This record gives sequence, structure tokens and C-alpha cells, in this order.
Amino acid sequence: MAFHRWVVEQARQPDLLSVWLRIVMRLRLVYSRHKSLEEVAPEHARVIKAVRRGDVEAAVKALASYVDTTGNG
Repeated sequence: MAFHRWVVEQARQPDLLSVWLRIVMRLRLVYSRHKSLEEVAPEHARVIKAVRRGDVEAAVKALASYVDTTGNG
């Protein structure tokens, strides 16, 4: 969940973080698509690199690709 919180924090919108935290706590999200953290590292790394570069288009693309692979897109 730390990665997901980091993504929300990058928006620098305290209200968004507050709402996201409430939702996560309420759902008590259990996420089991991957068997190990090593499986998610490349997906997360693409998003992180784009955000750190300030490349909004690449970040959105990486996030869209990530969501598509979760079966939620």
C-alpha cells in the first residue's frame, strides 16, 4: 500500500489523501494478484520514474498499463 499512498501524495492535495486513506481503511484492501513483491517492482518503477521526471503523460500511460494488468481497467 505504500506505493499507492505515495502516488496519491504526489498530487499534493491533502483532501485527496484524506479521502483515499478513509477509503482504504474502510475497505481493508486485500490485494493478492501477485505472489511476490518482485512481480510488482517493474510496474511500480515505471510509474515512479515518470512521476519523478515530471512526465505526466508517461505517468498516466504507466498507470493505465498497471491498471489494465490488474484486471480493473
